[in-house]
Amino acid sequence: MVNFKNIRSIFKASPTPQLILFPDATEYTIAEVNEAYLQATHATEKQIMGKPLFEVFPGNPGHPDGEKSVRTLKTSLDQVLATKKAHKLPMQRYDIPKRGTEQFEEKYWIPYNYPVLSEQGEVDFIIHSPTDVTGQVLAEQHKEIALDELHREMELREKIQQQLSREKSFAESVINSLPGVFYLFDEKGRFFRWNQNLEDLTGYTAKEIGQMDPLMFVNGYEAESIQKTIHKIFSGTKARVEAHLRLKDGQTIPFLFSGMSLELDGQKYLIGTGLDLTEREKERAERMRMSEVLEKSRNEIYIFDEKTLKFIDVNAGARENLGFTLEELKKMTPLDIKPDFDKKSFLQLVSPLKEKRKDKIVFNTVHRRADGSLYDVEVHLQLIQQNGSEVFVAIILDITDRLEIEARVKSSLQEKEVLLNEIHHRVKNNLAIISSLLNMQAHKIGNHQLKQILIESQGRVRSMGMIHELLYEQKDFSRIDFGIYITKLLQHITANYHRPDRSIKTDINTDSVYLDINTAVPCALIINELITNAYKHAFEGRDQGRIAVQLSSAADSFTLVFSDNGVGLPQEPGGGSLGLSLIHGLAKQIGADVTITREQGTTFTLTFPAAQESLKTEPALQGNAHTHF
Repeated sequence: MVNFKNIRSIFKASPTPQLILFPDATEYTIAEVNEAYLQATHATEKQIMGKPLFEVFPGNPGHPDGEKSVRTLKTSLDQVLATKKAHKLPMQRYDIPKRGTEQFEEKYWIPYNYPVLSEQGEVDFIIHSPTDVTGQVLAEQHKEIALDELHREMELREKIQQQLSREKSFAESVINSLPGVFYLFDEKGRFFRWNQNLEDLTGYTAKEIGQMDPLMFVNGYEAESIQKTIHKIFSGTKARVEAHLRLKDGQTIPFLFSGMSLELDGQKYLIGTGLDLTEREKERAERMRMSEVLEKSRNEIYIFDEKTLKFIDVNAGARENLGFTLEELKKMTPLDIKPDFDKKSFLQLVSPLKEKRKDKIVFNTVHRRADGSLYDVEVHLQLIQQNGSEVFVAIILDITDRLEIEARVKSSLQEKEVLLNEIHHRVKNNLAIISSLLNMQAHKIGNHQLKQILIESQGRVRSMGMIHELLYEQKDFSRIDFGIYITKLLQHITANYHRPDRSIKTDINTDSVYLDINTAVPCALIINELITNAYKHAFEGRDQGRIAVQLSSAADSFTLVFSDNGVGLPQEPGGGSLGLSLIHGLAKQIGADVTITREQGTTFTLTFPAAQESLKTEPALQGNAHTHF
């Protein structure tokens, strides 16, 4: 069993979430929790300690598998309790409550449950160690540092002065001031002196104690051992023994009894003291429990000397993974299992700890097993005090699985990026083909009105094609910089409608506004209609003019303003032209509020929400958006 100092601080500092559960009827009560578990679940010790596991972490009622996750975990715990064997579950979703709200945080875990057995082979408690693989895979569990046993021992160094009977008052004050219990009895077991603590603690009166034998204060099964110790003391040997002090009500308290013989007026006496070991026993049991938890941790835990770097202790998880025995490891240093480091580079790495600039450092490296194989690890290293000197404590996570998952995710993302790239490229090419077909058809048609319809349709197709072209060029498949798009579209339309007998100036003023494709396409068609319409109709009979486009962003909305100083948009009954109807329909599709001003030309102002995904998309050309005249 590993026996480390400062076990509690190391347990709390471990990066792997862990719970210690006590089986109680049909419930599993939370008896211990570390900081990593509290951080992973956003809970506090006060909220979960001493409570049933499934009371503080219920299933998510808002998810169809919420109750199933609870049943699966409880089945695993029941199996561990019944078989006394560890059980590891595959990855499952188990959402964590957001404290103070009715909402849950989506979480995925790989739970590992294993029993800790008593000396009789029964399950004392179950260690529940869920690995959080939502953002990253945390492999292994906490490492245990064994604690050195603390001994609270006290020797009675005071001798009862001679002629005790002549100085009774002084002696009484002395013995009553002693810690624990004090007693004095002769070879026949008759009590002559004791302190008030013995009466108060045992519940016996002074008269009752005066009539009792020393062996009446201990359990029957300890009487023989105590009798032998008493004989040894009367033979002239100092002695101490641990036994249970029996109280008047039948209860017992663990005590450390010390005694020596004293000869007074030719009569031998045993003078002794007793110290209550209750707290020490509790601390010892706690250390043993925590030590066993860390010894069985699947995380690797190392303690090594601050000066020589030689290993002092290594837990079972590390020994099993490396393939070395504890005796072999005690002759080694971290440099023997970390091929990426030499002594100089390692000392440079740990210098922030030695110089007290940092309390903890975390780094990734590889470990080399006894068979020469390598595996990736994440090292959590601290420098702590132990027995008056400083030692390094390293908690190691095997991150091989996590790196493999990250590599697969990266590969999957690259594949999707290539696929989206190809989709946008093909859509752009197909729209270019459609545009070319419309252009060819327009040149072969003699009917001027039909020809114009085809040219306008070609422009609309081209405006959509430019969206996919930008997505393809920018390698960002979720959104585009719409300011760049407006500039390119205006340049393209200006080139198509340029006439040598007039001068149309353009003015573009845009913020850095990014729109997703669901918003960008309707906006593109709206701008195409406005610019095209301005070039065709706004400047009839004029040799110069101005077109301005402004795009700005606010906290939760965008504003698009188009204006020209042309002849103005005429008032048309019945909803206006096809182009104007198209603008209104597209504006409704993106939830835009449209304002038209007919002063010194025409100004269109569209204000639409930034969070477009929250809107219900509706088909265009089904009525007007909110319009102000």
